[in-house]
Amino acid sequence: MLPFVLVLIGTVGLTMVWYLVVRPRGGRVRRVVRGLVASLATYGVVATLSQVLVVPWGKSLVAPDVEWPVGYARGAVRDSQGRYVVPHRPTGRVQVYDADLKFRRGWFIEDDAGEWKVRVADGDRVEVFTSRDRRRLLYDPDGTLLEQETFQPWDYNDIATGPQLAVDPGTPWVLRPFAHPLYGIGMLFLGAIARLAFDRVGIRTGRLAARRQIEEANVGHRRMWRLLGLIAGACLGIVLVIGGMHGASAESSEERRAEQFFFGIPLFDVRGPHEEVRAVERRWERRLYPAGAIVGGALGFCGALWLTRRRG
Repeated sequence: MLPFVLVLIGTVGLTMVWYLVVRPRGGRVRRVVRGLVASLATYGVVATLSQVLVVPWGKSLVAPDVEWPVGYARGAVRDSQGRYVVPHRPTGRVQVYDADLKFRRGWFIEDDAGEWKVRVADGDRVEVFTSRDRRRLLYDPDGTLLEQETFQPWDYNDIATGPQLAVDPGTPWVLRPFAHPLYGIGMLFLGAIARLAFDRVGIRTGRLAARRQIEEANVGHRRMWRLLGLIAGACLGIVLVIGGMHGASAESSEERRAEQFFFGIPLFDVRGPHEEVRAVERRWERRLYPAGAIVGGALGFCGALWLTRRRG
C-alpha cells in the first residue's frame, strides 16, 4: 500500500504548504488548523477520484504486486490452499490473500463488468461472472486471463459461488477512503463542515471582530464552496456519462442499448464481437468523460456562484 501512503502524505503536505507558506492568514495555530481541515477535504476528493478514474484510465498504473485498500469486503471465497479471493467492486479488481490475509497479488478484470461475482474453479483458478454482457472470465491464481466466454442471460443469478465470506485484510483506517467512494465523499463534506464551523467559531469569539477580517473569512467561504461546486459538478458529470453509457449494474445489453439511444449516445447500433464493441465504447469514453467533467464542473461552479453571491 506504499503508493497510497505516498498519495496521503503528498496530499496533506501540499495542502499544509499552501496554508502555511503560500497563503498564510491569521496566527500560526489558526493556519495549522485550517490546513489540517482542508487536508481532510482534499484527501477525500483525491481518494474518490482515484476510484472513479482508475477504471477507464488507470489500470496500467497499478501493478499486480500493489495492494489496493479494500477495507471491509464482501463476497470473498477461499481456494483449496486456504487463500482468500477478494473482489473489490468499486475498482473492478480481484485481490488474492494467503490464509493469514497477507496480500499476494491483484488484477483488474478484463471487462466492463457491472455487477460481478467470483468463485474458485478446478486447480484453484479464479472464475469471474459478470452480469453485464453475461461473460465468464477464467484466470489462473496469478491473474493471467485463460478463457472468456458468454453464458445464458438467465443463468447469472443462479450461479453458485460456494460459501461467501466478508473479510477485512487490515486496511489502515487512514487509507479507508480508497476502499469505497462513500468514505471519500464523507471526508470531503466533513472537512467542509469543519472548516465552516472553525471560521464561525472564530467570528463569534471575537477573533475576527474587525469587519475586514470578517469579510476575508466570507470570501474564503465563497471560494471554498465554489471550488466544491466545481468538483461536485465534475464528478456528477462523469457519473451521468457512466450511467448514460453503461446504465445500471445488473441490466442486460439490450437495456443498455435502449438507454444509450435515449441519451443520444451513438453506441446503441454497434454490433459485432465483444472486443470490437468495447473498443468503440472506449473511444467514446475518452471523449465523453472529459466533456461530462467540463460541463458538469461548469454547471456546478455556476450554481455555487449563484448560491454564494453577495446579497444586499
